[in-house]
Amino acid sequence: QILALAEDLGDQSAQLVASLGLYSNALVAGDFRSAATRAEHLQHAAEMAQDRTFGMIAKRARGSVAFHLGQHAQANDLLDQALASYDRESHGPLAKTHGYDHAEITAVFLGLSRWSIGDPVAARDYLDFAVSHSRDIEHAHSLVQALAFRALLGAVLRDLNLCASGTEAKRYGQRHGLPSL
Repeated sequence: QILALAEDLGDQSAQLVASLGLYSNALVAGDFRSAATRAEHLQHAAEMAQDRTFGMIAKRARGSVAFHLGQHAQANDLLDQALASYDRESHGPLAKTHGYDHAEITAVFLGLSRWSIGDPVAARDYLDFAVSHSRDIEHAHSLVQALAFRALLGAVLRDLNLCASGTEAKRYGQRHGLPSL
């Protein structure tokens, strides 16, 4: 209803926000086909509005859906585009309003996707970037999330050094009110 209202009013900003919300809800619910449709709509709306920020977010969204659907070539391409279009100065502050940093979560999905296609070196590089970037921007949730995913990669690779990221994630999370991660 909100998206339809925004469209009826011609409010491009509200259309972008509503489209992002609908995509996010579909992804979290595991409705990947609907999430794909919503991510495509978000991409189209971002292009129509000539909004580079939502264009970056839409590429990440489409790449995340492709990852979940096992379409790793497409996921890697879209996620690489999203990460390349991330601008720390303009997109970094979104971590506070979106709850996570877009470069961090994009790098996490790139790492998981690279691991899925048998490239553990690239997987580790992307997850290391996610951790170091999250430290640089000093965003607790992004850092805990990146550390947790790096620990997961360590478990599947049987790499105890990477697994130690889980302990750091737990301790850091507890210090910053994020004990569930």
